Amino acid sequence: MSILTPPSLACKSSMRMLAAAIVAMSLAACSKEAQPPQSAGEKLDEGIAKVERQGEQIKADVQRGAEDARQAASEAARELKSASLEAREQLGADLSDAGLVTTIKAKLAADTLMTVSSINVDASEGRVTLRGSAADAAAVARARQIASEVKGVTAVDNQLTVAKKT
Repeated sequence: MSILTPPSLACKSSMRMLAAAIVAMSLAACSKEAQPPQSAGEKLDEGIAKVERQGEQIKADVQRGAEDARQAASEAARELKSASLEAREQLGADLSDAGLVTTIKAKLAADTLMTVSSINVDASEGRVTLRGSAADAAAVARARQIASEVKGVTAVDNQLTVAKKT
């Protein structure tokens, strides 16, 4: 005769836990599916919020780009200013030298000792060079004096010679 023995207490407890776990997993799966669908207004609000976030990101990108452009323009302006100052200094030096030459030639031509003279005047950065010939030693000295008295002349290199009388 076979005698069926009732399930043990431990076995009953395990079965109850297994059943509870199955019910819990079923409920969890159902709850994910059980979320109510979004209404049109909620979808619209969500879309607007997304567009606003993207707009803020674009705004930040544009601001960074504008700042980069401003810095590049500022640097370019500094470089242009520097180049302009250098060019102006060079041009000013060239014009100053040309002005010195013109002034010295005019003063030499106006001086009575220089009327028969053949004098070439060059200037570079305020340094004047006199070349050619003068009627006599006094005219050579007078040419040096006239050139050295002109404002802006820093030095005079007098290479004048006394013209030979024929």
